[in-house]
Amino acid sequence: MNKNYKVERGPDGVYWLSVDPFMHDIMEALELLMKMDISELSEDDQNEINMRILGLKAIYTMMGSLIQEKTLETLRGQHNATVDENSQLH
Repeated sequence: MNKNYKVERGPDGVYWLSVDPFMHDIMEALELLMKMDISELSEDDQNEINMRILGLKAIYTMMGSLIQEKTLETLRGQHNATVDENSQLH
């Protein structure tokens, strides 16, 4: 994994994470896990690998949804600003 993401703790005690590099690292980890031949592992170990894959997929999907939500919010704000400008011109 790259580990290009940054995690910082803000003055309020909240941790902040750079999302795009983090998501890239998650995808790399998923690809590695999904390429593994787990057929020789015990059933418990196979289940553990499968649960890790499901967990990483869930995190990736949730982070993607948050990015999409923020993108739509930004676009909505830009659109509303444009509409306000245009209405003031008329």
